[in-house]
Amino acid sequence: SHTTVNNEDKNTTQLTNIDSHDKQLNKLTPRIRPLFDDKCMGSLDKERFNKLTQVCDDCSNVIRETHVYINCRRNCFQDVMFENCVKVLELPREEFILHANMLARLVI
Repeated sequence: SHTTVNNEDKNTTQLTNIDSHDKQLNKLTPRIRPLFDDKCMGSLDKERFNKLTQVCDDCSNVIRETHVYINCRRNCFQDVMFENCVKVLELPREEFILHANMLARLVI
């Protein structure tokens, strides 16, 4: 007896296998932070960006809430959480807000 294979079924099976493989890779691939936030339209200063990201890292380590890191970085460090983190970490507010504003192109 001869079995006929439907090409559409064959393609669907191949896509399902590829999708399953991609999901497995995603589980194994470490999450990599972008060099710059796409909301940061101002100065592309890597040192400044890393300094502000460190504020968010430190703050999320102190507060230990999952939303802190994400909200701290939201809109290129323009969320109120960033300002709260600066306050919690007792950092010089004016300096860090100026850095954030320069990255967000609020100050040139």
